[in-house]
Amino acid sequence: MRQSIAVLFVSLIALGIQTPAAKASQLPPATYPAGATEYEILFVTSGTINPNSGNPSTYNAFVTAQANAAGSILPSGVTWNAVVSTQMITQAGIIKTIHNYSASGLAPSTAGIPVYNTAGQLITNLGLYSGGQLNSLPEYNQYGNLEETAVATGSNAAGTGSNPLGASGNWNVGQSSLGNSSSTTAKWISSEAENGLNDAFAIYALSAPIKIRPSVTPEPTTLTLIGTGLMAYCGYRRLKRGGKPKQSGDQTDQVV
Repeated sequence: MRQSIAVLFVSLIALGIQTPAAKASQLPPATYPAGATEYEILFVTSGTINPNSGNPSTYNAFVTAQANAAGSILPSGVTWNAVVSTQMITQAGIIKTIHNYSASGLAPSTAGIPVYNTAGQLITNLGLYSGGQLNSLPEYNQYGNLEETAVATGSNAAGTGSNPLGASGNWNVGQSSLGNSSSTTAKWISSEAENGLNDAFAIYALSAPIKIRPSVTPEPTTLTLIGTGLMAYCGYRRLKRGGKPKQSGDQTDQVV
């Protein structure tokens, strides 16, 4: 009997009934804007780094290590990029080359791909660099805890360099070089000038787009199909055990 029921369920699954899909991450937002197929996560690092390097890979490696430290709190297999604008100078012989990198290019964010903090709150659906008012504060770290702090960005509101990190091999604190994680205005990325030459600061980390894969629950038609299959199976078992009409000459029980 148990084996037959198992076979029945396997057959129903083969007909197209699927088990619930896995969540896209350990931190799925509760809701998404209409039409969204991807989302991103922004957090401010709990750790700090001296922002005197002009090499973007230095900051990408830092925020990736910070994300990995959070374990299953954040989704696995996601690429993390630092929200920084930098300037790196290389020299070959007498030729000196200045390389400028922008936050909007290193950690892109576009309208229609909603950005959430690690508390699951929508930060914006307009793109981080639109200059618009944010829906929620970007002040949560990789563990989902509040991190109210100054953040090294080297960027203006548009996500391009303004006193970029690592300029001329050093970092000079000035207008727009720091962001404020406790602001929903453009100051989240571009705050007023602050003192503290070569101090260590937190960095914003932005995930690459994550596919939205909502969980699937059985529909009413699916439940009806399962019930119908079980009823049909029970009817078949009753007929097999003797529900068929008797005919003359049939021998059923023998009393000794």
